[in-house]
Amino acid sequence: MESVVVKKLLAIGFLATISSALAATPADMGEMLRVIEQDPPEQFEEVLTRFVSHAQAGDIDNMVLLTSDVTVSQIGRSELAEHYKTDLSLALKKCGSLSQGGDVVHVTQEQSGTGPGWVYVKSCTNPEVGSVRLQFVILRESSKIVVASVRAL
Repeated sequence: MESVVVKKLLAIGFLATISSALAATPADMGEMLRVIEQDPPEQFEEVLTRFVSHAQAGDIDNMVLLTSDVTVSQIGRSELAEHYKTDLSLALKKCGSLSQGGDVVHVTQEQSGTGPGWVYVKSCTNPEVGSVRLQFVILRESSKIVVASVRAL
């Protein structure tokens, strides 16, 4: 029951965001609902949350395991692990909390080149520098949901 309510709330929020930018037709809204059912954003956000938890714990191995195989092959496993260890993990450890909600945009397989997913923009509250916006790209590659990229905006 709770999952259905969450899906409906996400759908309403997603539709409201899109509808304010574009005049959506009933067919467009039907397509948006189909996308949300096919690629439930909460499943992708769960991977984002686990990734951030691993980063804050300094668990680099599990961060790499949650990372896209495409990203790992492009950057290299050891280089990626070093980046996570010296940059991203440290930055996320300093992050007191990530905002709930934020911008959420669906990405198609054609747009990403590897699989469908969601782009999340979250605010990180860091006592040293204030609020920083982070973009997380979370995709489905084959049957696995993975982190494709994380960057500061």
